[in-house]
Amino acid sequence: MVAVPRLENDETDAKGKMMAAGHAPTLTPATWPIRFRCALLLLVFAGLGCVDLTKPWASADLDGSATRSSGGGGSASTITSGTGGSGPVSAGGAGGNTAVEVGTGGSTGTSSVALDASGAGGSAVIDAPSAADSPQSTGGMFSDAGAGSGGSAGQTGRAGSTGTGFDAGAGGIEAGGSAGQTGIAGSTGTGFDAGSGGAGTGGTSNVGGTTGTGGTAGQVGGTGGGSAVPDAALVPDSSPPDAPCALCAIGTALVHRYNFNGTDTTVTDSVGAAHGTVRNTQLSGAGTLVLAGGTSDQYADMPDHILSTLTSATLELWVTWTGGDNNQRILDFGSSVQSGSSYYAVTTVIISPNSAPDGTPRLRASYSSDASTSSTFVDAPSTLATGRMQQIVVVFDGQSHTMSMYLNGVLQGQATGLGALSLIDDINNYLGKSQYSGDPGFGGTYHEFRMYNAPLTSEQVQTLYAAGQNASFTQ
Repeated sequence: MVAVPRLENDETDAKGKMMAAGHAPTLTPATWPIRFRCALLLLVFAGLGCVDLTKPWASADLDGSATRSSGGGGSASTITSGTGGSGPVSAGGAGGNTAVEVGTGGSTGTSSVALDASGAGGSAVIDAPSAADSPQSTGGMFSDAGAGSGGSAGQTGRAGSTGTGFDAGAGGIEAGGSAGQTGIAGSTGTGFDAGSGGAGTGGTSNVGGTTGTGGTAGQVGGTGGGSAVPDAALVPDSSPPDAPCALCAIGTALVHRYNFNGTDTTVTDSVGAAHGTVRNTQLSGAGTLVLAGGTSDQYADMPDHILSTLTSATLELWVTWTGGDNNQRILDFGSSVQSGSSYYAVTTVIISPNSAPDGTPRLRASYSSDASTSSTFVDAPSTLATGRMQQIVVVFDGQSHTMSMYLNGVLQGQATGLGALSLIDDINNYLGKSQYSGDPGFGGTYHEFRMYNAPLTSEQVQTLYAAGQNASFTQ
């Protein structure tokens, strides 16, 4: 309550003095004190209406903002923290001195009380005014009372979670936090002490903790399945890659194949059903047919018409020759006639290791649809070598009417003017025997005999030679 002074005695004295001096008073003694009292009461009540009787530190909001009243003559200021997390604010102290600290996103203001506010979303912490709050807070500046200039706007808060604490700096920044809002500059406050204070320096922005480094990405796991095998137990595959089937295309033309397997007299066709028969001997049991040659009359009698039914053909034989008299026959297909006790060829396809019609023996392949008149033939430079297995290939091309002979994959020669294979009456199809009754038999070993229904090329013949005897046509 404000006491109203009583002035009756003073007013009576003043009135007497004015009368003695010959002055007439402006107001009557009865009315002047009443008006003075009313005016004074109005001023008192007006002053009471401007006073905030609430405890200044109780105005902190739960969202981290604080509103405080200034001292006598000072205007109120509002400080709002940034969303990114603001530091604490300590204010007040003896004699109206103010300590100001602005967190990231906060602003500077003037207060005569001490207040700590947490960051956005934190609860307010009450700190009663004490001398401990007067020194400069961490990150803030200490200013004397007086007219302080408004604090500068706080920097935009960095991304991170809200820091909590009393006078500590802002909390560490976490990756992925929301950016703080820009703080609002504080208003200028009027000091309590006499004299004009220097411009207060705005609080410096507290910098949050260092940004945490993200964890390194883990390596992608391998495909699951199967039992685990330590790396040390894994052995690299050093085997060569599977080669393409070099003989598959050639194998489609293979119509008869004789490997001479067994121990009896049947020469089995492993591709077709044209089986042959061994005469005057039998198979060796080692996958070969061994003939004594000369006058032994040992040979293999093959089925009729296995050649004349083809338009083009390729004959492939793997043999080992032991030598002997001229004009032996590795192969002789055709027909013959008998004259007396002798037989003569009429139609013939022959392969001879040492044919010598002119007296000089050489490896020869020959075709004749009328043996009494002429023949088409190809000669090698010499006879077939003895004592080792060799490949002999004869190609009959029904479209180009040519006949070619290869020895171990090498072309020995080619003849033109070939007649049709259908002109060969192949009812005497011999391996190791001539249709001429006076010629010696073949002395040597048959390892394999194949027939194709197509004219193979030089490259294919070379491929067959490289693959060897008993080659696979499916891998």
